[in-house]
Amino acid sequence: MIASFDRTFDYRKLNIGFQALRRGARFFATNADATADSGGEIPDAAAVIGALEGCSKRKVRCRRQAFGRSSSRWALERLGLPAGSA
Repeated sequence: MIASFDRTFDYRKLNIGFQALRRGARFFATNADATADSGGEIPDAAAVIGALEGCSKRKVRCRRQAFGRSSSRWALERLGLPAGSA
């Protein structure tokens, strides 16, 4: 699973991630930024990572600083998926 910035992150999504991690999913993140500036400072990916790490007792394996086209390929390679799977 890949944790990322998500303006709609809620308990349902937290539980989906938690259950995936309990079943052994690999745990990656797009970035480790604590906040983002979106017309004002708001929580970023680190909030999602923290929530998942807190309940699952698992640590994210790798964090990217920027998640663009090359980062998408990087993530697919790490997950062992072909590019058509995204």
